[in-house]
Amino acid sequence: SIAMADCGVSIVGQIGEAIDYNKHQVVAVVEGNAESQESTIARIYKLGYRYKNKLYRKAQVIAYKGK
Repeated sequence: SIAMADCGVSIVGQIGEAIDYNKHQVVAVVEGNAESQESTIARIYKLGYRYKNKLYRKAQVIAYKGK
């Protein structure tokens, strides 16, 4: 949200983003229907947050698994 951004808080994790284990925690895996979806975020289970440059909570995500 705009108010959070004004305070320096940003959301971590977006659908379609490549999995980065430094900022994402995979809680489940689902089958993807394209090779390009492999190791990308299918759904957000719980948002992660970053304040300025410090990660406060990893995003908990559901990832696509390759075929």
